[in-house]
Amino acid sequence: MKDWKQATQRYLLAKKNVSTPTTKTGKGNTTDPAMDIDGVADELGRFLLNEGRTGTELLMASGQHIILGENYDGGGVGEVFFLDGTGLRKSTESMGLGAAYHTLQGGEARKPSVVASSCLEAVRAAVQFGKMKPSEIVPFIRKELDRIARKAPNVE
Repeated sequence: MKDWKQATQRYLLAKKNVSTPTTKTGKGNTTDPAMDIDGVADELGRFLLNEGRTGTELLMASGQHIILGENYDGGGVGEVFFLDGTGLRKSTESMGLGAAYHTLQGGEARKPSVVASSCLEAVRAAVQFGKMKPSEIVPFIRKELDRIARKAPNVE
């Protein structure tokens, strides 16, 4: 967590120059229906209220987000569940060939609708769409925050 604070400061200092946000998709191994989804949602909530606050500050400073799961059924619109500097979010947006074709024909792609997501909804999405085991979700977020912190610019 100390590294996250230091990295946040480095991102904020470097932000005066250039900001280039990137994304990361979380892909775990398999879904384990025996795990306690509600318990992991509670764990995620506790994490976000405590050390995760520093993590969301890091995400805000770096301009990055962590994707927990994407749901696209081929109908041109999909959902993306992610953690960013403001917390857990769900974006409903145009996706796939239908959206690309519509744009190529001179139409406008549907603008994303981004709303807050609950911990339970985010955990369910990570398990169902991100193919993570419930027990892997908080460690995955920590790992991604560590990765982002390591990439913080060296600014004096």
